[in-house]
Amino acid sequence: MYQKIDGEFKQVGWKKIDKIFKTTNLDSLELEVYIGKEEKLKTRLVVVPIPDQVANERIRKAARGGKRGKNYEISKEYKIKAHCNLYITNVPLQILPTMKVVETYRLRWQVELIFKTWKSNLNIHKYKSMKIERFKCQLIAKLIWILVNTKLFQITNMVIRRKNQNNGCSPVKFFKWIKTLSQELRQVLCTNNLLAHWFYSSVTSIANDLVIEKRLNKKTHCEILSAFLSS
Repeated sequence: MYQKIDGEFKQVGWKKIDKIFKTTNLDSLELEVYIGKEEKLKTRLVVVPIPDQVANERIRKAARGGKRGKNYEISKEYKIKAHCNLYITNVPLQILPTMKVVETYRLRWQVELIFKTWKSNLNIHKYKSMKIERFKCQLIAKLIWILVNTKLFQITNMVIRRKNQNNGCSPVKFFKWIKTLSQELRQVLCTNNLLAHWFYSSVTSIANDLVIEKRLNKKTHCEILSAFLSS
């Protein structure tokens, strides 16, 4: 990642960025940067500081995940970047203001969360060596199971949002919860006209526990959507 200074491409100065945040009360910083090894593409970089607690956890995870030997040390540059969320876009400022970049990414992240839960809770990525015909059957079965679970997630989200448009169902919480009911859900699916009654009674008792947790001074994606729809 480069900045163009006096006609030359130079690496982004993270120490300088760190100093700016430490000596000011800025809640974000936008820079014009260039990415690419050969052809340089001009983009916008939005830097948003995060709490030390979150940054320190990132650094601890990076240290635990290091695969370069016992003497491997995390660079100072990484530690500085770990204290920030970085957003890159080439959408013009006139179309997408600085803080709208952050809000747009939070909406996009919901898609990533869904795929993450499919992998971690529904195990779509796990398979054993088998004949191709059996693999296809298992894959189709898993996809059908994902569709069922996702539809139930959408219904749960609708139930929660009916009570409060600024609330919504957490994908992570929901898929962890529905996984504990997988055997019961399979049995219900084999019967006629029982799914709706069973599911609504189950959701009603636990809906408040599935609501997205609101972080300090941050809008949830439901609040962002509500503000967008009302504008």
